Amino acid sequence: MSLLLARPYKRRAMEITGGSENKPYIQSLQMNGKGYDNTWLPWQAMRNGGSLHVEPGKTPHKNRGTRTAPPSFQ
Repeated sequence: MSLLLARPYKRRAMEITGGSENKPYIQSLQMNGKGYDNTWLPWQAMRNGGSLHVEPGKTPHKNRGTRTAPPSFQ
């Protein structure tokens, strides 16, 4: 899946791989080739485009994304 990020005078693509209808839970996530443990994506990391790789699973990963609260909770 591709996501087109439109900014004034610039267009960047975010390429998204992985995911599955049969496996709706995220087990791990890589952003631009590096492990990413948060449950939210910062705009600063996405604004220039890049890649997201999702490793899906059938059950929730109960510890993933529990270390850092999202900005809206801070």
